[in-house]
Amino acid sequence: YDKKIIEKYNLTGPVLLFVGRLAEQKGVQYILKAMPEIIKKFQKVTLLVIGTGTAEEELKQITKDMDLTKNVIFVGALPNTELPKYYAAADIFIAPSTDPEGLGLTLVEAALSGCIPVGTDIGGISDIIKDKKTGFLIKERSAHRVRNHKAGPLFLVLRLKQLKSPQKPFNATIQSTFNHLT
Repeated sequence: YDKKIIEKYNLTGPVLLFVGRLAEQKGVQYILKAMPEIIKKFQKVTLLVIGTGTAEEELKQITKDMDLTKNVIFVGALPNTELPKYYAAADIFIAPSTDPEGLGLTLVEAALSGCIPVGTDIGGISDIIKDKKTGFLIKERSAHRVRNHKAGPLFLVLRLKQLKSPQKPFNATIQSTFNHLT
């Protein structure tokens, strides 16, 4: 990973990452609604939100209203050449889209960079993520599914990261899945 990213944002705990257009159908609001429960279990967790869009101000207001500003950072838009550094710094990539996605290229990029992908079980996302094999699928429009304290994928993945569980089986399976699709 790039130490400059870790230092720039003072990332001292698990890192969650969203990359995409900030629009209602991308589902970032569900990550934000799940954050208080995640923070209870992992106080130093940080969500990096990369992108801009029509819902940006609303999402920033939700962040303020829920007192999440210490744990949620809106990075803004970045050139594609910068994204690998952020993927490599993150533990989990979250794609909580509420609209069917095509290929879900950001999921592939994230997984190949070492992030464990978590996405909604709709559209092309389930072509990339094979639940509990190449990542985790969650029900769309459900903050509860994102944060569920015992069975929720974020808690499971963060526990695995605490145990320093190797990422390689996920990476190999993602690579195999992506090669099969192309």
